[in-house]
Amino acid sequence: MGLTSVSVGGMRNLGFTRLELEGITAIISANNYGKTNLMEALRFAVSFITASPKDRLSMMSYTRYIPLVTALQNQEFSFEVELDEPSLGRYRYIRYGFSFAWLRDDGTGRRITHESIEIKASKTGKWTNYLKRKEGKYKKTYDTRSFSTVVLDDAQLAIDVLTSFENIDINPAIRKIQNMAFVMFDAIDAQDKFSSVPIEFEGEPATEGGIALNDDDLPRALYRLRQCNEDRYGDFLAAVYTLFPTFDSFSVDAYKLQEEVHEQLLKSLGSQEGEGGIPFRIRDELYRVTVKDTHLNQPVDIRRMSTGTKRIVWLVANTILASLSHAEMVGIEELETSIHPQLMKVLLEILDENKGDTRLLVSSHSPALIQYLKPTQIYVGVPNEEGVASFKRIRSKSIAKLTARAYDMGLGIGEYLFELMSSGERGSRELLSYLEA
Repeated sequence: MGLTSVSVGGMRNLGFTRLELEGITAIISANNYGKTNLMEALRFAVSFITASPKDRLSMMSYTRYIPLVTALQNQEFSFEVELDEPSLGRYRYIRYGFSFAWLRDDGTGRRITHESIEIKASKTGKWTNYLKRKEGKYKKTYDTRSFSTVVLDDAQLAIDVLTSFENIDINPAIRKIQNMAFVMFDAIDAQDKFSSVPIEFEGEPATEGGIALNDDDLPRALYRLRQCNEDRYGDFLAAVYTLFPTFDSFSVDAYKLQEEVHEQLLKSLGSQEGEGGIPFRIRDELYRVTVKDTHLNQPVDIRRMSTGTKRIVWLVANTILASLSHAEMVGIEELETSIHPQLMKVLLEILDENKGDTRLLVSSHSPALIQYLKPTQIYVGVPNEEGVASFKRIRSKSIAKLTARAYDMGLGIGEYLFELMSSGERGSRELLSYLEA
């Protein structure tokens, strides 16, 4: 089932925000409000979990992330997720969170102040606490009544060390937390994603079969997808032909790198492969995506096609790759950019069909996109006078009233929400009346 909710706050201008996640969740607000900060805070939090204690000390000092808004100047960074993993049995439902204090001018801070691990067997069951960080205590199993001792440094998370202990039944749940992946698709122009890169560095992230997620070399990723998983590649082609009915063919091909080009690359780098402290190699082959369109007299490299076409292909491909890599969440900034409104509904349906258990979080300025989502999938930037960004969902009991009010004004729900956002104090008050407390 995957990620069911996420909460984050205390970075830049971002106040506490909790998102209950469905297949696709949208965050909308006026310009320069905090949508990007919310996305970045989620990526930062997941990176913090997997970082080393040394790197965490540096992360807790990031001046570009420390809140500067007066109302948040003493706010700690906080993060919490809820996960549903049916294979874990009585440890199926997991709630994990942490907080830390940012570095302050007097040198204090830079320490983890809170961490919690709570687990339950059923959706309606009661949460059982497995960690008392402030007391340095943890619980090994559901049947264990007593808590054992664990010693943690200021930049050390309990999940760093608990998996090294024997006889801890919650370790599979902890590994689920440690393996969470949040990927941002924030490129507005995907042109560079279709240029096959001849140099490969060690440690590049990959999914099953060496298929890279969010690869800067999308032709290579698609070629490997075709080689390793024909069914999902077939899903990708079906999506492309649905979105672009004038496409006669869509081909991904490999071609050998000429020996003289190989030598020129080595010479320009001034090093041999794997030597000189640069862990890289020159690839034996490069890749190209070619499209034949009904209206064209010959096949063309996809890089010559429109910005919107490339972005749609890039988003569909990476959504499928994210599902294969079991990424918990994908963030897509301004999904509507360069995409015709008439394609939006079909694109959303295709992304939803191909995402698997991955949750999609999209930011948007488009009323058209909002029209194709359920009101419960939409989180709206909450108006305030303090410069603090937070997002709230439309109250279930207010949906009928909101819909009727929009209809009376001759608007769709998305158009009406954006109208309220730009209508000053009066619009803000009305908008707040529709949102959860």
